[in-house]
Amino acid sequence: MRQFEVVTSSVDQSTAMIIGIAGETGSGKTLSSIRLALGMCRVVGGKPVLIETNSLRGLHYRKSANNPKGFDYNYIDFEHPFGPLAYIDAIQAAVKTGSKVVIVDSMSDEHSGDGGVMDQINKLLDDKCGDDFSKRERMNMVAHARIKPQRAQLNRYIVQLGRTGVILILCYRAHDKVKPITGQGIKHVGFEPETTSTLRYEMTQAFLLMPGAKGSPTVTPETNEEKIWSKTPM
Repeated sequence: MRQFEVVTSSVDQSTAMIIGIAGETGSGKTLSSIRLALGMCRVVGGKPVLIETNSLRGLHYRKSANNPKGFDYNYIDFEHPFGPLAYIDAIQAAVKTGSKVVIVDSMSDEHSGDGGVMDQINKLLDDKCGDDFSKRERMNMVAHARIKPQRAQLNRYIVQLGRTGVILILCYRAHDKVKPITGQGIKHVGFEPETTSTLRYEMTQAFLLMPGAKGSPTVTPETNEEKIWSKTPM
């Protein structure tokens, strides 16, 4: 029989936090995540780590001899392929530094980047079906079933990491979307993060940065899709 500990006192404990920040290029995701991470480190200690997939742009804000007014954080250059299991390796490397706050910019490459989930699915379909579109359609669900367990493994790792007191700040690219609705024509659905992962349901908070937001999240999402992404606990 398993034994479980019942917490009955008001002793403060480290709380797992997964924070999502989604926005278009130039909306302030990277800079906002760095500032947020540095503020959190004033409480939990240590130095944040920025894991970046975006061609070294995260180094622009980092303190150095050429940029003495920059921010003090550690940095990991995460090059493709961007498979979910590689994300686990990158996050583990950050955690091994002792950091309690880790930024991942961008999580969208896990979905649509070189070697990401969709790229792996398409390559599997290419290998098995070639240009036979009828066969590709029949094989599509099988391809998803073979690749997406990697994403499930990444999501489980991220959720369980919170038990160690590590805070994750996950950045996503967002795009303004429209979709056809029967009898209604083309409907504007608003800005959505570039991912199909269910990890957003595990997030403590999720912010949406609109174009030109300069890091200020919208507090009044307009569409249902934007409201689904935005999350602020009471």
